[in-house]
Amino acid sequence: MKLTEKKRKDILDAAMQEFREQGFPAARVNRIAELAEVSKRTLYKHFESKEVLFAAITDILLEQIAASPRLRYRPDAPLRDGDPGFAAGQLLSMVKHFLVWPQFLMGAKADVDADAVIADCVDMFLAHYRPAG
Repeated sequence: MKLTEKKRKDILDAAMQEFREQGFPAARVNRIAELAEVSKRTLYKHFESKEVLFAAITDILLEQIAASPRLRYRPDAPLRDGDPGFAAGQLLSMVKHFLVWPQFLMGAKADVDADAVIADCVDMFLAHYRPAG
């Protein structure tokens, strides 16, 4: 990996950490540069603003969601007869994204009840994939 690519990755990783801890509005570019161990000038060379950096992270997370395989419900092959590992992976992916986005927007202070989020995700998952009847 080229040094430029490494710095870009380090900046993205540092920004993810800062956004999770502080939330987008309170995140500081100085802190992101410090965490990435780059100068602010280097950070701005890669990302012209905090908004552009946030958009880049959003694109990465959305690409991860889009790349995950989709489980399709088929009435002739109910979910319970399918691959439980695959179904569990789908559910965990959904839960992860429902827990991550509030932190990115509001930071560690986000009042997210993880148990409630998980329960809601399980309910949505089962409602979507449960055979009718």
